[in-house]
Amino acid sequence: MLELRDSSVDVSPAFRSSTGVSIISPEELAGPKGAVVPPLPAFRSFGETRAYMTPRYILSASDGAYRIFKFRSVQPRIEFPRTIEGWARAWHAFRALDSEVSSIAS
Repeated sequence: MLELRDSSVDVSPAFRSSTGVSIISPEELAGPKGAVVPPLPAFRSFGETRAYMTPRYILSASDGAYRIFKFRSVQPRIEFPRTIEGWARAWHAFRALDSEVSSIAS
């Protein structure tokens, strides 16, 4: 799979993926690197191009919206508009949801 990137954008290695999916541990997501909103996903003509995953949640980006899904759950997805502000809100909600579950499990 070919992924075009802007070489001027410095992205943390924890958030790089050649497959379009970045797997993040709850500790990484809750830590300082997770506090920084990753660059906006680049969209191709074939739907979803980027997803971030923890053991509990998926944050995906498609041509219509940013969505958060909970693994093995019938809960409805949470959607955010496909804007710069929507991406930041989706990222912060993703972190907050995962940290809620992590703190309950501890």
